[in-house]
Amino acid sequence: MNDLKTSKWLLLPFSLLVGLALMIALVAYSQNYLSDYLIQNSKDHIGQKIDPAKLSELLGMAEIAAQPAPSVLILWSVTCAPCLEKLKNLPDVGLEGALGSRRLIPVNTDPATSHAEAQAVLEKYLPGQAFYHDRGKTLVTELEVDYLPTNVYITAEGVIEKITVGER
Repeated sequence: MNDLKTSKWLLLPFSLLVGLALMIALVAYSQNYLSDYLIQNSKDHIGQKIDPAKLSELLGMAEIAAQPAPSVLILWSVTCAPCLEKLKNLPDVGLEGALGSRRLIPVNTDPATSHAEAQAVLEKYLPGQAFYHDRGKTLVTELEVDYLPTNVYITAEGVIEKITVGER
């Protein structure tokens, strides 16, 4: 009888661990599914052209129009944990595979009221990196961004080549 009580107490932590492991696996699977779903839906924008003059004006970055170059727009927020992880590895994003070296343009999507906080976060992860802000979420709206972080790879001519969603 005493062994039965002891085995019940040993079974409880084991059951909790198994439940936790299953929950972690489910969350990981759902994040990958969501990311794949969003990437699939974002393919409508591949091949579209973003006007470099309009983008330059929107972000307050004159060199986009003055000195066109292949670029990566990294859309992020201070409240997005995957975004902050992505910012830590941001220099690697511009060097992804066959697309070659790119100008990195981290674009904050937070409201203007959190501008100082976003600037501080960017300075923490990327000291010296220029700060760009999507005023009024114009870029987010036009690209139909539903999930952050989102990277938009554009050619020097402003044509969208690739869009990645999430941490990967």
